[in-house]
Formats: sequence, C-alpha cells, structure tokens
Amino acid sequence: MYRALEIEKDTYGERHPDVAETLNTLGGHHMEKGEYDRAQQLFQQSLDIKQAILGPTHPDIAVTLNDMAVLFTRCNKSDQAIPLYRRAVQVRKQVREIERERERTCVVTYISFAIGCDVYRPWENTTQTRHNR
Repeated sequence: MYRALEIEKDTYGERHPDVAETLNTLGGHHMEKGEYDRAQQLFQQSLDIKQAILGPTHPDIAVTLNDMAVLFTRCNKSDQAIPLYRRAVQVRKQVREIERERERTCVVTYISFAIGCDVYRPWENTTQTRHNR
C-alpha cells in the first residue's frame, strides 16, 4: 500500500484527492493493527489534504473526521473524539442540504420544461390510475 502511495504522489503530486484517500486507507490499516500514533498521523495528513483541495464541507471530509473520531474513541480519548464526530455529522448535514437544493432545482426545471412543452399533465396520471384499478 505504501508503494501505491508513492506512485500516486509521483503521478499526481503530494496534494491530490487520491493521495488523501490512500493516506486515509493506510490510517485505517494502522488503526486496525493497534498502531494508533501512526494511524493518527496518516488520518491528519489525509484530512489536511482533503480540506485544502476539496473544502471543509466535502463528504470525503466527513469520512476522515469519522475515522479519526473512531481512533480517538478506541484510545479512550472521548474529549478528542466528540468534536470530530460532531463535525462529521455537521458536514453530512450540509451535504444533504446541498443535495436537497439541487434536487429541488432539477424538479422545478423539469416541471417548467414539461409545462412549456405541454407534456406535464399530472391530472392524466391520476385519471389513468383510477381507471386502471
């Protein structure tokens, strides 16, 4: 896995989402082996890259925050885990809100288009459903 990380760094540079994801995966492997200090270093490197490149509200940020929180929970450091869990949840909520707004935009655009083309007739679906019963 470290060889893959080196290849990614050589190919994409030090600060790339793929590099951050591999760092996060390596952190998870070290955490599972009980190598908590190394895991924390790798998770932090991953988080730093993701925040710099993707921004603070990208869903990938929540993944790493959650992984770090799990690590701190395993180390009985709930005082460090809790803020990370909270931030991961906050990021997920923001992502959901953004996705809901995008969905609303798509629906409104579709309805506007369909009405303009005279293909949006919700009453016909209701009538057909009643007659098909």
